[in-house]
Amino acid sequence: MLTSRKVVSLVVVSVLATSAATLLPAVAQTSQAPASAVGAAPKGKPLTIVQLHDKLEAAGYRNIRKIETQRDRFEVYATNREGQRVELDVDIVTGQVMRSETKRADDQDRRDKDNRVEPGSSKR
Repeated sequence: MLTSRKVVSLVVVSVLATSAATLLPAVAQTSQAPASAVGAAPKGKPLTIVQLHDKLEAAGYRNIRKIETQRDRFEVYATNREGQRVELDVDIVTGQVMRSETKRADDQDRRDKDNRVEPGSSKR
C-alpha cells in the first residue's frame, strides 16, 4: 500500500511539473512589452554623425550647426532649403526627419547679441 501511494505522489508531482513547464513560457511571452512601446530601443544600427550630416545635406539642409544624440533620435539645428532656421528630430537609425520646427530669426539674433563682446568689456 505504501508503494502505491509513492507512485501516485510521483505521478501527481510529474503532472504538476509538466504543466508548470508548459504554462510558464506562455505566460512570460504575453507579459513582455511590445517592441514598439514608447521608449523602446531603436531596432538596427544607429547612423554615425557623419552619415546623418551627409543625409541631411542631400535632403537640402545647410548650415548644420548642432547635432545632439538623444535616446532614440537626433536633435539637429540647421537651415532648410527656404533659408529658415529649423530644429529637427531625426530617426537615429533611418535618418528620416520626424519633426521640423521653424525657429524665429530673431531668436538667433538675440543669442548672437548676448554672446557678443563689446570693446572694453570684461566679458570673454
